[in-house]
Amino acid sequence: MLQNVPYIPDNAPFTGEQRAWLNGFLAGLFSNAPQGAATQQPVTLKFAVYFATQSGTAERLAKKMAKELKAAGHTADVVSLDKTTPAQLAEQENALFFASTYGEGDPPDGTKSFRDALFTEGAPSLKTLRYSMFCLGDSHYEHFCKFGIDLDERLQVLGATRFIPRAESNVDVDEPFAKWKGDLQPHLTHKHDESNVTIQTDHAYPPASAADAMPAEPVSVHTRDNPYAAELRERTPLTSDISSKLTLHLSLGLGNSDVTYQAGDACGVIAQNDPALVHDILALLPFDGAATVELPKLGAVSIEQALLHYLQPTRLSRKIVHAFADKAQCKTLGTLLSPEQGAHLETFMYDRGLIDLLHDYPGVIATPDELAALLPKLAPRLYSISSSPAAHGREVHCTVAVVRYRSHNRERGGIASTMLSDRVDVGATVPMYIQPNNKFRL
Repeated sequence: MLQNVPYIPDNAPFTGEQRAWLNGFLAGLFSNAPQGAATQQPVTLKFAVYFATQSGTAERLAKKMAKELKAAGHTADVVSLDKTTPAQLAEQENALFFASTYGEGDPPDGTKSFRDALFTEGAPSLKTLRYSMFCLGDSHYEHFCKFGIDLDERLQVLGATRFIPRAESNVDVDEPFAKWKGDLQPHLTHKHDESNVTIQTDHAYPPASAADAMPAEPVSVHTRDNPYAAELRERTPLTSDISSKLTLHLSLGLGNSDVTYQAGDACGVIAQNDPALVHDILALLPFDGAATVELPKLGAVSIEQALLHYLQPTRLSRKIVHAFADKAQCKTLGTLLSPEQGAHLETFMYDRGLIDLLHDYPGVIATPDELAALLPKLAPRLYSISSSPAAHGREVHCTVAVVRYRSHNRERGGIASTMLSDRVDVGATVPMYIQPNNKFRL
C-alpha cells in the first residue's frame, strides 16, 4: 500500500521556487516507497552543467543549479558551451543544459562552433549521456527558443536520453526554472544503469528546516532585479555642436555601495520610456493611463506605469504585426507575414513602433491586458565600461552615443541614450547594475 503524498499549499509562506522544490522533495520522500522498504544510501552523481548565454541569464541559472547539486552531495562542473566540444560532451554521463536563443533563432555568440560540430555527420555517439534541457528565449520573436530546441533534438538523434522533457522559458525565467527543478529532482537519486527511477527513502536533499529548505546562495545586493541608484556625477559631450551625432561621457558614482567591476564588464542601465511617447500612445487607446493591468512579479500596476517602466513600445515584432493584421483584417500587413516576404517585414518593422500601428489601425487594442500581452518586456541597456577600476573604483564611466532619428513624420530616439542625455539631470540617480563578462578579460 502506498503512502499519501503531502504537498505544500499555495498559501504557505514560501516563494514559488521554494514551494516547487519542497513539493518535489516530498514527492520523492513519500511516493513509490513501499512500507517497510529497506533504506537506501544516497547516490552521488557527477554532472556537467552547460550554458550558452548572451546576456548572462543562462550562466546565472547554471551556476545556481550547480550550487544546489553540490549542496545535495553531487559533484557539478559549470562549463560554457563555447569552451567544450562534442567529443568532451560524449565523455559525460549526466548533463544539464541552459541554452539561450539569440536574434533570429541563433545560438549565442561564441557557441556557433559547438553547434556546427554537433550537427556534422561525424559527431560522436551520446548513448551513455543522460541530460535535461532548459531553453531560454523571448516569445515576441518568431523563432522562440530555437537554439535550445534544436540542441535538444540533436542530442536525441545522437542517442542521449532525457531525464525529463525540455523546458521552454520566456523572459521571466524564475517560475519555469523552479518547476523544471521540481520535475527533475526525483531523477537525481539513481545511477545511470538503473532501468527504473527509484525514489529513495534516504533522499539526497535533506532540509534542516523550512527556512533553509533551499540551499543558500550568495546574495548579490545590486542586480538587474534590484539595481543600485547611482548618482549621475558628470555628463560631458565628446562631439562638437556641429557634429551630426552626439556622444557623451557619463560618470556614475557608486558611493559606499558593494557595487564593483572589472575591466571588460558592462554597465546595465534600467531604462525608462519617454513620457511624451507614452502620453501619445495613451491618446490613441480607448482607456486612460490609470487603467490597471497585471504584470508578472509585479501584480496590478497602471497601464501608464507599465508603459513607462516595464513594457517596450518602441520596437515592433512579428507577433505585434500579426495581431494587427488579424484584428484589423488588413491584407497589406497579412502579406508581409508570409515566409517569402521576410525581408520586407524586417524593413517595415525597422523604423516603426507601436504608435505607428495604433495611428494607422485604430480600435485594434481594446483593453490594457491586450496591450500588455503584445508588448515585450523592457530590457536593460548594456554599455561597455570605459573606466579603470584601479583608477576610478567608486565610479563607472561610460561612453554613450545618443540615438536620434526621424521617420514616418515622428522624432524618435534610443530609449536609454535619450534618457541619459535629456531626461536625467546631473545630480539625479540612474538605476544600474554591473553585468560581468568573464569571456572578455585583460
